[in-house]
Amino acid sequence: WADFDAMVEAARAAGIELALDLAINCSPDHPWLEAHPEWFYRRPDGTLKYAENPPKRYQDIYNVNFESEDWQALWQALLDVVLHWVGCGISVFRVDNPHTKPLPFWEWMIGEVRSEHPDVVFLAEAFTRPAPMTALAKAGFAQSYTYFTWKNTRWELLEFLGQLLE
Repeated sequence: WADFDAMVEAARAAGIELALDLAINCSPDHPWLEAHPEWFYRRPDGTLKYAENPPKRYQDIYNVNFESEDWQALWQALLDVVLHWVGCGISVFRVDNPHTKPLPFWEWMIGEVRSEHPDVVFLAEAFTRPAPMTALAKAGFAQSYTYFTWKNTRWELLEFLGQLLE
């Protein structure tokens, strides 16, 4: 931790904010898989269901089940993770695929974090349609990057700005 603390201090001294990548999933050796098996999706045969984004199969990634019977403990554990890193000096989180997680979770999570730490910033990595992007912004994401980065012509940019102003 001494090296991490030194890095945070050096970044601050240089006027740089450190951002942490927040990907809400677990590797096969994560302790939550054994301690809280109810937090994860299972196949009918009882085995863990790994992440899939056809045609890709991520056999080393397990997604959490935000709607499990023990969802409140899961959500609290995820909040505790974020608050731990805030306590370590991190105030910017780049969130991986937030549009694939329940919007009520983000409203709650971001609200809880900002109630104690209003300066914390959540950035959405969400390649999705404008409506979900708008919903994420309303849930508290400060900025996102999405398909707008692929818009090149004047009319495409004006169309996108019009959608943002709706």
